[in-house]
Amino acid sequence: MQPISPQTLHDERSLQTFGRHMRLAHRLGLQPHYRPPGFRENPELVRLDVLPGHTPSDKPPVRIFMGTEPAQHRAERVLIWSIMAVRDPSRVYEIYLMSDLAGFDRRHWKTGFTGYRYAIPFLAGGDGRAIYNDVDQIYLADPAELFDLDMKGAGMMSITERDTSVMLIDCAKMSRVWSLAEARTMRRHKVFRVKTASAGVWGRLGGEWNARDPEFDPGRSKLLHYTILHTQPWRPFPKQLKYEPNPLGDLWFDLERDADANGFTIFTRERPSERFREIVAEGRAPATPERSGLSAHDRASVEKLAAETGSRTIALWDLAPGGDFLLHPLAEGANEGVGAERRSDGIVAPETIGRIPKADIPWVLDEIFGAAAKFVHVAVPRTGGLFGRTKGDAALAETSDAYWWRTQMEGAARRRPGIRWALRIGRTVATG
Repeated sequence: MQPISPQTLHDERSLQTFGRHMRLAHRLGLQPHYRPPGFRENPELVRLDVLPGHTPSDKPPVRIFMGTEPAQHRAERVLIWSIMAVRDPSRVYEIYLMSDLAGFDRRHWKTGFTGYRYAIPFLAGGDGRAIYNDVDQIYLADPAELFDLDMKGAGMMSITERDTSVMLIDCAKMSRVWSLAEARTMRRHKVFRVKTASAGVWGRLGGEWNARDPEFDPGRSKLLHYTILHTQPWRPFPKQLKYEPNPLGDLWFDLERDADANGFTIFTRERPSERFREIVAEGRAPATPERSGLSAHDRASVEKLAAETGSRTIALWDLAPGGDFLLHPLAEGANEGVGAERRSDGIVAPETIGRIPKADIPWVLDEIFGAAAKFVHVAVPRTGGLFGRTKGDAALAETSDAYWWRTQMEGAARRRPGIRWALRIGRTVATG
């Protein structure tokens, strides 16, 4: 592929190709005017500690704020994995997931996270540096190199004054330029662009740190930005867009396969999301076979899977008030106890799985698949959630989407090959 020249890279007219996403954005997911209010008080923190065997660096943690939304869960995971693949093992990295934040009017945003970037100086406490990344990117070089750049007095750096999809931000300086109130009611990027220009605090960032699809230069580009929506390899909005192959898609898929091979999930049992910890603290009662909500239809589906896989021992999964996973025997000989320590031929997860925050579903499914020798059956509540829209449960409306859940099941199956699965949402059943 012939790379675009540096001159073309910074020619504003060359960005017209990328403007297609501006025309398509209103077709994504929920219409902007109906985008639900956020519910998170703060971004979710993913912390990468110094790796064992390495002397801790005396440099400050590399702070990265990622603009994201539930439909971008695959891109989220791969972007974080790309950082892990190139990071300095002696340094701490703090990755803040800006998704569904409370107090922001998102009705006129092009994505579910458009305006969050301008609140970063305040989310970072008005101190130190921060990198901003859109979720549709991967790092090819250590972001610490970007974080440590000489800013030469600038308050923020980006490849052009208009493109803020990758930024290096001096939070103290920009907290005096960007208003939190304006970020919360943001309708147009121009307001912040004008204020930045008027204050004289913009600085140019090298194009290697934001190489959009046709600008990618192997060996030179340090960050690849899949900015053309209808060619994004992970295809986050299949109902709204007709996707086309991306010539650079293999770079993304190679990272995803590597993450799968290493069993990587963003959150884990040892480090679950903040909302998961809250749910455990609430002490909601676990299910039992009598109260599981396992329908006659589910029982028939489970019996079919058991017959097809030759399964004899089947157990019901559930979350105990203390956070452990319980297994209740549903068939003779099935094991009972903590899921991580027991295995049965088949594991059945009833609709109570709907109370698990979406951020934790990947590692929860990994444990469910890990407890199964032959098959997994998962039932999911319809949109709206089993427990209604209380604080933190608003995401159920999005996580109950069939496509979202199917990709979660497919991801767990890739990480645990050889396990058959069935997913029931409402009256619809998908298998794999």
